Amino acid sequence: MLCTSIVSGIDAGPSPRVCCNGFDYKNLYGAYHPPVLTITDRGFWKSLHPGWLRHGVAEIIKMAVMKDLSLFELVEQWGPKCLETKFGTVGDSVNDQAFQDVCDLIVGKAMEGYVRSEYGNLWETHQCRPHAYGHTWCPGYELPSGMLHGQAVGTCMGFGAYLAMKSDFIPEIECQRILKVISDCELCLWHPIMEDGAAIWRSQVAMIEKRGGNLAAPIPRPLGESGYLNDLSEEMLLQRLQEYKSICLSYPRQGRGVEEHCTEVGLADPQSNKIAPPEDRFVVTPTDLMITTLTKTQDMAAVGEVVRMLDGVDGMVVKYSTQPSEALRNISVQTAKTNPNWAEMEKKGATSRLLEAEMISGQAEGQLLQLLVKFGRVKKVLDIGTFTGYSSLAMAEALPEDGRVVTLERQEEAAKMAAENWASSPHVGKIESRVGEAQALLQALASQGESFDLVFLDVDKPGYFALYQTLMETGLLRVGGLLAVDNTMYKGEELTGEQLSLNGEGARALNAGLLADDRVLQVMLPLRDGLTLAFRQH
Repeated sequence: MLCTSIVSGIDAGPSPRVCCNGFDYKNLYGAYHPPVLTITDRGFWKSLHPGWLRHGVAEIIKMAVMKDLSLFELVEQWGPKCLETKFGTVGDSVNDQAFQDVCDLIVGKAMEGYVRSEYGNLWETHQCRPHAYGHTWCPGYELPSGMLHGQAVGTCMGFGAYLAMKSDFIPEIECQRILKVISDCELCLWHPIMEDGAAIWRSQVAMIEKRGGNLAAPIPRPLGESGYLNDLSEEMLLQRLQEYKSICLSYPRQGRGVEEHCTEVGLADPQSNKIAPPEDRFVVTPTDLMITTLTKTQDMAAVGEVVRMLDGVDGMVVKYSTQPSEALRNISVQTAKTNPNWAEMEKKGATSRLLEAEMISGQAEGQLLQLLVKFGRVKKVLDIGTFTGYSSLAMAEALPEDGRVVTLERQEEAAKMAAENWASSPHVGKIESRVGEAQALLQALASQGESFDLVFLDVDKPGYFALYQTLMETGLLRVGGLLAVDNTMYKGEELTGEQLSLNGEGARALNAGLLADDRVLQVMLPLRDGLTLAFRQH
């Protein structure tokens, strides 16, 4: 076997497996024929595209992290120079004997680590395979993303290192060292396709099946030695992915690789034959622009660009909207920290269901509510669904001194947290908090002769339409009043054409009910998850 690339030299060349691809599955057919002799000559690497060389370095890093701390330290020190000089095959590096020795040592150590790992378990009679590090989750998104293999492996190695840290297999400093080496070698730590947590979970399920019923995910324990993660629930996988993303964004290029896609290094997009031919589209909205960008190319790098634009829409809205008060910013920060608390409260029965930090109204909606209060000269507001108190305080800040917000919350723990968040605000005196089931609280308000200029509805979606009917029948929403309802597009479920969730059904029932009710005029705004405004005209 004569190896002319890093991937072949470190991995495929010495491997006993002779395989080929088919029907979009890698290594579908093959047999075991260990090579009699494998020759790896760095001289060939001079001719390689820098991107081909770069993605091969992932194979070296994986062996360093899992089998050889001294190799890791070499890559830590010399990795970027190895890439710059194509492993000592160009420029003055050719005549630098000390560096030539370093290059040989790096390649030799990586090959030795691979061979010892592979040939110790030639027919995979068990799944403790350290050289499978970086190959547990990325098989589910490597081809759809259009990434080079090594770039995809980089994301998976980084995520594995983070999981190792959270499992107390390695300290934080070792995790940081691993992520830095991956980044310094211009490999990808995070790719937008990893936002699809459901797809990554499906990949894990498929990998468990492939590995005989065990996840057996190789991760460092400690750096330079092998450990295995065998238990990772879907809930924890999704949580760890988001935590890992936030870390990656602090790295150069926001964790992205250099020339990470096949098309960026002169190779065909592996999914190009599955992309529908583009059609002309007149661009009117940002969504039109994103779709046009996506459909006019077979380059998967464009997919990443579209994702970047999609992610940027909310940021652009926030950037050019009036900024929230210090008290509202504090609620946002404190709410973002609460997810672990909600899970624990649900487990203890302190809340009737799992709440999530993402349920907060947020800056853009808060600012819109404030504008509605001021523009409509509103004095009385009903806020159905307090959560941590962002929307209640936002509207209270916009009310005149004699204005009043009545806010309703089913979960006592959430109501307590909201009260703590309002405590230091000079507008706290305008807010009245009531705890209980929404329907009972609404009936109590109606019996007291209450009516409101503005009602903000943001609770469990299956109950939306019944609450709307109560607001109308009791007169709690006065004639001339305005109803604002959050999440009326509910995650875009209706756009998929698939069966709706209970929340999706609840949102659709309200939307249909509003359309059929001639007492209101309404408009749905595509703000975040959809915000519907309904004016009661009679």
